[in-house]
Amino acid sequence: MDTKFKVFAYLLLSVSILTIIIVFWIEYIEKILPCELCTYQRWPYFILVLLSILMILIKDMKKLFYAFCFASLILFISALLAIYHSGIEQSLWSGFSTCSSLTKINTNSLAELKKLILETPIIRCDVISWKIYIFSLSNINSILSLSLLIICLLLNIDLNKNRKKLFDSYLT
Repeated sequence: MDTKFKVFAYLLLSVSILTIIIVFWIEYIEKILPCELCTYQRWPYFILVLLSILMILIKDMKKLFYAFCFASLILFISALLAIYHSGIEQSLWSGFSTCSSLTKINTNSLAELKKLILETPIIRCDVISWKIYIFSLSNINSILSLSLLIICLLLNIDLNKNRKKLFDSYLT
């Protein structure tokens, strides 16, 4: 494998692991609960950890091309989720119409339901609960996902330039 592809795979692995550690630190150490969209934004990073490990282990350039295509798709989804959440935080568009904290209650007792409702914290997607200077976590995720997506797409273009070499052996 070419060095730049391996370096990107290690970068993707490092950034994904670090992102997961930071969000869990904020949630469990800082005690700042995530909204529903915040938890959705974590999933691409879990997938990217596994995918980047796979990308590091892949020796075949054809398979690496497909792995980079899949990584581009995951990064695109991550960027869309983060941009959507950032737009909700900035009141550019409205978010979910239901409160995610109260949709998972399962009880038959009215007294127990009242107790659960009163004890369940309401975490709204349009309220920024954690910032670094002027950037919320969804803003940072937008920038990070878009940056990694651009790099991944550029590497895909580089892999695609060598398409004849990659796919000639596949077709024959």
